[in-house]
Amino acid sequence: MVRRCALAIILGLVAIPLYLGREPIADQFAASYSLTIGLTIQDRAYRPRLERVLAQLTVPDDVNATYAFDRNSWSRSQIEVSAPSRERAVAAARLLGETVAREYDAAGETKLDVRVPSRAYPEDNPTSIAVRTTLAIGGPLLELLAVGLFAVTWLRGRANGSVTAYPGTGYVLALLWGIPLAILVIPGWLFMSLFAMSIPVAIAITIIVKTQAARRASRWPSASGRILSCKARTVKTKLSGGAPSVGNVPDIAYVYTVDGVEHHGKRISIGDIKPDSPEVEAALERYQAGRTGPVFYNPAKPDEAVLERNSPARPAVMYGVAGGVVVVGLVVVFGFTQASDIILWLQPHFPPGAIVHAFLFFVACGLISSLVVLTELAETRAAARWPSVQGAVLSSRAEARRILTHTGGTGGGQTVTVWSPLIEYSYKVGERSYHGSRIAFGPEVAGSRELAEQAVSRYPAGAAVGVHYDPSNPSHATLETAMAFRWFALLLPLAFFAAALFFSGRLHF
Repeated sequence: MVRRCALAIILGLVAIPLYLGREPIADQFAASYSLTIGLTIQDRAYRPRLERVLAQLTVPDDVNATYAFDRNSWSRSQIEVSAPSRERAVAAARLLGETVAREYDAAGETKLDVRVPSRAYPEDNPTSIAVRTTLAIGGPLLELLAVGLFAVTWLRGRANGSVTAYPGTGYVLALLWGIPLAILVIPGWLFMSLFAMSIPVAIAITIIVKTQAARRASRWPSASGRILSCKARTVKTKLSGGAPSVGNVPDIAYVYTVDGVEHHGKRISIGDIKPDSPEVEAALERYQAGRTGPVFYNPAKPDEAVLERNSPARPAVMYGVAGGVVVVGLVVVFGFTQASDIILWLQPHFPPGAIVHAFLFFVACGLISSLVVLTELAETRAAARWPSVQGAVLSSRAEARRILTHTGGTGGGQTVTVWSPLIEYSYKVGERSYHGSRIAFGPEVAGSRELAEQAVSRYPAGAAVGVHYDPSNPSHATLETAMAFRWFALLLPLAFFAAALFFSGRLHF
């Protein structure tokens, strides 16, 4: 087994330099070398003069030379020189360049600009093409053979117990083999497209895996169980901008008996419940302490159990959602890869001087920011009608985090520190306690420490505060029902649309 693994690694290491070195290896079989002499004249009227000089040019027997004029520019022309060796091609090109310049300059007052490269490059022939093709195909095939040999050896070792490894080691090894192979073999645009598709594909795979798990769980038997405790548990989360926050999730413990053996569980369903979502309150209401009911367990592993085994939707619907996510990802990737063609198609519909790609970018930013603002405004209006209870501030501090900011088009950047207020408070609705950290609705803006400290000073630790909560979902709460940074949030979409109007070419000053 060790020998087969070592052979697979050696084959993989050999395949990579063979593939990467296919060009220089193929060049060793070249029988001739060529370079291009660049010629430039100062006026269109001098072109016949250059043509006469080139027509009378003589070359040595072991050298081939042809000349051609640039179709897009009257001032440029070139001479292609080919010889059996690099040194001979460069020497012949220099001699021809000097001869053409001397003959041209002698026929008039102006000078001919001659540029002779210092290096000649191999010319393809049937042998070099065959070698390059063989290495281009054989390198990846050899790498795949190495991967297959290693995978088969690894799986056999795991099956017979001769290989012991941590869970997931096989996936890590597969990535270590697969990513370099993909980078080497797959064209750059295709690799980036596949990389972009990894997110929607991962989402689709998660949906499929969860759906299949729910289908398997739907066939699990049940045992009588009893709820031991039911409460809301605080978990640390992050806002969309990266600022720290807290949320509430249901913390339910239950006990059940299978074949006379008592088991304990805390899992509610196959999927996870998102913090502060309506499902949190629904789960807390359904599974109050002392309640008895069925617990569904895995007959092959009785310690694995859930209180709910039904899928949120029919499998066909969930598979359709997974397929829709992939389709949307494909549309987005297609839009980015074909952006130049789309812009060319739209260009005739814009006035001269319009920058179409900038117009599309700012329109998209305006639409997204408008959707966010409208959502926040709707939630703010709803929160104004929420009931309130007395709460207490548990902790109040300014949290720092580092973000990377770009400083220019060179790809570099610097790390800066921004500050956000983190106010954690507790409140009680009925007999159940909750924790929250939302101060107000609106965009989360991180900035200077002084700005964060101002919010912290309004809600010092230990202070009594009024907490507004959603009666249909008490874990969703806020200290203020007004929208934070309201004018900034309203002006941002307008700024994006103004920029789009400017780049559309329809705004004249």
